[in-house]
Amino acid sequence: MSDAKELVALLHQNGANVNRIARRANETNSLYAENVADLERRYGTLLAGLNRLLAKWKNL
Repeated sequence: MSDAKELVALLHQNGANVNRIARRANETNSLYAENVADLERRYGTLLAGLNRLLAKWKNL
């Protein structure tokens, strides 16, 4: 269950980051490449964790 809790925490953090970036983009009419790269990296981490968790569940 700790793996699932970790993924939920990461999803929450990513959601907060997306909201922060969206607010800034709406305020400035700009989207920064480093923000997009950070989101891509974080989603890659989430997907890798989800794949590990699903692999564990498959073997149950």
